[in-house]
Amino acid sequence: MDSSEICCMPLTDTAQAVRTKKLSPVEIMDAVLHRIEKLNPGVNAYCTLVGDSARKHAAEAETAVMKGEQLGPLHGIPVSIKDLILAGQPTASVPYGWTDDGLPVGLQIVGTRFDDLTVLRAAFAFEQASPWTDRYPALS
Repeated sequence: MDSSEICCMPLTDTAQAVRTKKLSPVEIMDAVLHRIEKLNPGVNAYCTLVGDSARKHAAEAETAVMKGEQLGPLHGIPVSIKDLILAGQPTASVPYGWTDDGLPVGLQIVGTRFDDLTVLRAAFAFEQASPWTDRYPALS
């Protein structure tokens, strides 16, 4: 499986692949970092990338899988954290639509300081009003 396929897997499938050892957290992290490296120059979505730290945490997650430790539902799944989170500004990114070329477009919702609940409610309401789960970008 190549990095694009790994990065476009539904989250539930990726989590199951980690639990069943079909994919390792390190493989997933490498795929995500490869995709960021490939696409970020054109979209500038990441200002600060901490690849070495991410790989270290992925290796720790993989060790826990291999030892048979109790795993959380998202164990070994990479996440991106918007810089605004560190300043207490709650944010959420939700799918918004598609470009003419078939690429997904996201909507960034930002709330007032420490008002996470409002942001989560707005994101949930938007996703309910704009279902998109049956559509995926074409893999190249």
